[in-house]
Amino acid sequence: MKTKIAIASDDVGFARKEEIKKYLIEEKNMEIVYDPVTCKEQGVNNFARLADEMAGIIQRDECRLGIYICGTGIGF
Repeated sequence: MKTKIAIASDDVGFARKEEIKKYLIEEKNMEIVYDPVTCKEQGVNNFARLADEMAGIIQRDECRLGIYICGTGIGF
């Protein structure tokens, strides 16, 4: 059974998110259950909403893990 994980980013962290996502799928055999930012533009000014959505997914036990890549430096 694959480990389920949520992943998201702001626009600044998008490229890094894609690298980590590829690693998690190919090397760690994980299943991505939440990945709302499919292009860099979707991450612009959405960091709070995306972090809130991800927290909800984890709280509802749709997955146990989440990674949020924030390129602003304020951190999540």
